[in-house]
Amino acid sequence: MEPPFPDQLFQDWLSGAGVGDLSWDPTSWIGDEMLGVDGLITAPLVPLRDIVIFPHMVTPLFVGRQRSIRAVDEANDGDGHLVLLAQRDPELTDPSPDDLYSIGTYSSIGRILHMPDGTTSVLVHGERRIEIVEFEQTEPFIRVRARLIPQLDDKPSSTVALMRAVLAMFKQTVELNHSLPEDAYVYAMNIDDPSWLADMVTQTLDLPLAERQGMLELLDPTMRLQQLSIL
Repeated sequence: MEPPFPDQLFQDWLSGAGVGDLSWDPTSWIGDEMLGVDGLITAPLVPLRDIVIFPHMVTPLFVGRQRSIRAVDEANDGDGHLVLLAQRDPELTDPSPDDLYSIGTYSSIGRILHMPDGTTSVLVHGERRIEIVEFEQTEPFIRVRARLIPQLDDKPSSTVALMRAVLAMFKQTVELNHSLPEDAYVYAMNIDDPSWLADMVTQTLDLPLAERQGMLELLDPTMRLQQLSIL
């Protein structure tokens, strides 16, 4: 199936070739028809061992567990969406619902490649923060019901000042850390949404899994920017 977002945006992120189309909002694609009568979404779930996916972020995932491969195939045969949820313990090979965090990301899937060794590579694009409401099933793949977490769009002057402070910090980080592409700062400076900026910087920095998850669960963009400004 065709992904509901520009493929070029994937390429921009993965190659570092540019900032992509910053005027396009992937969350605007989520319509009322995707919600149940109770206002919840229903989707297959893939547990993540050592990564946290944020809204707007594009990431290749390598999926090896059979339940996760089945979840990807189910999403691909359906509306092209997954719930991505980090594991509390990355070492677990067969996590139960209690082993997963309750806040994750509703994500679109892009190109899928089935590898000769039986694993699957899939490009995912984070769209919205979600909170798990119910695990509908755990076999042959995990399926959940979840609520989309409302986005806070306020941008008072104090938040604008924090955005400038975080950008200054991020510029220094990119200049000192040669493993980060210079275009990462160019991308960041073209983001005018505080939530997106906080998530983009968090995703790029080398932070422990628990800290990344904490930032995902911190719903106020201003508070996330405050946390980043003191790192």
